Amino acid sequence: MEWKKEDVKMKEEEEKKEKEGEDKKDDKKKKSSKSKKSHKSKKESEKDKKKEEKVGVEEKEEEKEEKKDEDKKEDKKDEKEDKKEEKKEDDKKEEKDDKKEDKKEDDKKDEKEKEEDKKEDEKKENDKKEEKDDKKEEEKDEKKDEKKDEKKPTTIEPAEIKWDKAKGEKKIKITNNSSERKAVKMKCSDIALYRIDPVFTFVDAGKSVEIKITRLDEKVKEDKVVIMLAKCKDSDKDAPTVFKTMPVDQQEKHTVPFKGRSSSLDAKCKKSIQVNAAPAPINPSKEKTQMESLMAV
Repeated sequence: MEWKKEDVKMKEEEEKKEKEGEDKKDDKKKKSSKSKKSHKSKKESEKDKKKEEKVGVEEKEEEKEEKKDEDKKEDKKDEKEDKKEEKKEDDKKEEKDDKKEDKKEDDKKDEKEKEEDKKEDEKKENDKKEEKDDKKEEEKDEKKDEKKDEKKPTTIEPAEIKWDKAKGEKKIKITNNSSERKAVKMKCSDIALYRIDPVFTFVDAGKSVEIKITRLDEKVKEDKVVIMLAKCKDSDKDAPTVFKTMPVDQQEKHTVPFKGRSSSLDAKCKKSIQVNAAPAPINPSKEKTQMESLMAV
């Protein structure tokens, strides 16, 4: 029995040892597995780290790219905004330019309108001036017509004398159209060739007087007679004294020209009339008065 107990103990001890060995083996295995695992975990961690680093790098790159994209987008946005602002500015400039052009056009239109208004005003002024001038001319014409219609203070008839014959007589009619009495004085350019009767006389208001002019010779030339008139009183009887007292610038003057014959008529007359014919007899008293008056012409 004792032997059996010892065997049992031995077996138990052996079993223990075996168990311990197995436990040790298991521990070793575990340790080895642990070491392997730890080694593996280190490697894996390193790999993971590398992966993480790669991932981090990639993420960083992605972030950079995203930032770049964002920057690009922002730049594009900024560009768009800048373009919009530029467009706005351009639009504003265009509007300003359009406004300036509109102002210029408006100014031009205003200037044209002002010029047209000025032209119209000038035309109106010119028309007014023309109307005034026309009125003035009409008034002048009316005055002239009135003057024509008005009777002259003295009428002399004829206005000129033509001598058809070498010798002969002509008459001048003096009409006093005024309301005052006038003295008459006759003057002649050639007292040797002409005789005037009367040399001095009076013509009452509204009356007429005739002056006889006698041609004494056949000389062919142009002469004239000058008629002087001076206002006088009804009591005046001496015409020469009236003219002496009256200033010359207050006297009325009329000229009647004498027209001579043509040379052909004068040649024909010379054949039929004696050149040295004696003149008609003259009253000495009349000749003296004629000489005093007619020499003044």
